[in-house]
Amino acid sequence: MGELFLILISTCLVNNLVLDFMLGVDPIIAVSKKHSPAFDMCILVIITMPFVAAVSNLINNSLLVPFGLDYLQLITTVLLVSIITLSTGIISKFYFPALHNRIGVLIPLVIVNCTVLGLALLATRHELSMVDALFYGLGSALGFSFVLMAINSIRDKVSVSDVPFPFRGVAILLITLGLISMAFMGFNGITQ
Repeated sequence: MGELFLILISTCLVNNLVLDFMLGVDPIIAVSKKHSPAFDMCILVIITMPFVAAVSNLINNSLLVPFGLDYLQLITTVLLVSIITLSTGIISKFYFPALHNRIGVLIPLVIVNCTVLGLALLATRHELSMVDALFYGLGSALGFSFVLMAINSIRDKVSVSDVPFPFRGVAILLITLGLISMAFMGFNGITQ
């Protein structure tokens, strides 16, 4: 159990996909303008990413590697991300219509989100078990959500601040993400 908690915390803070690998900066900038879409994106990502990591790891370890089909990993991962995200939308439409009304617009954004694709490829590269991959995906989703909500809050503060003209808009957000990324690099030195 301690190892699963360590995977969860390390993927959320130390190996954050947005801050460490700079994956998913585009949806963070696109969705962080208002609180409601940012929160809805967090819900959708937390639902989707653990399943993508676990199923991608399962398919890679049980089908692709044993049969020597490693070269199909990218294609199968892209298809898998699309299938799982669309399935999440369909399930939410039938069983949780109020939730679907909120997150339905964001489903195409999650399908093309490079964070989800990068998560699936990194989870298979680390050769994790299915449970470990599930926690790897959950930690990555929580880390993505943490960065998204932090940028959302920072964007509110920056909108009323006196920012020099060349740095207004997306430029100050990218600078802020870089500074947050450098601050989180301090977690890399933490050992067990």
